[in-house]
Amino acid sequence: MSLLKHPFKKIFAELNIYALNFQSSAQLAAVYPQSGGTYEYYRHLNPAFGFSAGWMFLMSKLAVGCVVAIGFGSYFCQLVH
Repeated sequence: MSLLKHPFKKIFAELNIYALNFQSSAQLAAVYPQSGGTYEYYRHLNPAFGFSAGWMFLMSKLAVGCVVAIGFGSYFCQLVH
């Protein structure tokens, strides 16, 4: 059986992934109590990793903003016409 046919199984699997991500981030925050989030955690491994993580975070936020703007524009055009 596919996960797509059972949405509750898919939601449960996604929640487990989110919980693991949250727990690992919380543990890293306890070990390295500096502001900066993922950038700081990767910077301890290698400064290039921290630089890459910071830019990926920035680009992902820009992409989300673009998708929201496209969605808003699409709905607004449907409302006007």
